[in-house]
Amino acid sequence: MRMKRIALFFVLLIPAFILAQSPEKLINKGEYDRAIVVCVEKLQNGKGKKHELYSGLKRAYETANYNDRNKITELKASGKPEIWFDVFMTYDAMQKRFMTVRSIESQLAEDQVNIELKDHSKDLEVSRQNAAAYLYAHAVSL
Repeated sequence: MRMKRIALFFVLLIPAFILAQSPEKLINKGEYDRAIVVCVEKLQNGKGKKHELYSGLKRAYETANYNDRNKITELKASGKPEIWFDVFMTYDAMQKRFMTVRSIESQLAEDQVNIELKDHSKDLEVSRQNAAAYLYAHAVSL
């Protein structure tokens, strides 16, 4: 019985801890995806100052995508075939980020927040196919 209470306590404590963190602190630590999730959840729940949350959301989203685009550019510039799995995983992170922010798209439009959302599903599919082709060829060679 006591063990169940402790487990329940931790299950309830973890989401509260995540939501209690400031998006600004998460951004300063470089945890952009967590900052985006926190901002979106707080905006959906109507908690916090909208202006600060939108500002943090925009900063985290744009910085994370900028970093990921640079990573993809560097990987592609290497010309190595083994990069495609990393490219795929990076596009996957960008697509998940897009879907998270898109969940409040109507709120963004209503409050006239200018965040440039880009769907990466086509790039994700191309990189998935290239990664699968490389991994298959690599497996055959082994």
